Amino acid sequence: MAGCGTVPKKNAGDVPAADKSTVADNRAEASAAATPADTPAIQRKRGWKGEYSVAITSEPPGLTVVVNGIPVGTTPCRVLLPGNEQGFSRQNVSIRVRFIAKNPGEKSQTVEQKFTALDRLPEQLSFSRTGAKRVLPGA
Repeated sequence: MAGCGTVPKKNAGDVPAADKSTVADNRAEASAAATPADTPAIQRKRGWKGEYSVAITSEPPGLTVVVNGIPVGTTPCRVLLPGNEQGFSRQNVSIRVRFIAKNPGEKSQTVEQKFTALDRLPEQLSFSRTGAKRVLPGA
């Protein structure tokens, strides 16, 4: 899983944090990786086998994004998540953002979105203090 920001070119050294068990299998397919100029739809069609680019946004922007307990950057950004050919998550994945209180009257809070094998991976995931909204492909 790549960190936030633009989607990096995938090369043989890239290791998805959510799926380190398939590194050897994926190295052979790294040459078919998407470039930062590609759109999410193109990345889904020709991207590295079994990974989907998901845009992470928040209101307000600039929140820390944590995937499976690992900080990967700040919003807005993109992360690569492991998925099957039908676009469903291959494993349990947790994405959290932390809203930090800016004045004494506010409370800091963490909003989490979880994906299981029963969940289709979205093209975009938007966080607010009230929760997360998924935007599925083609919606």
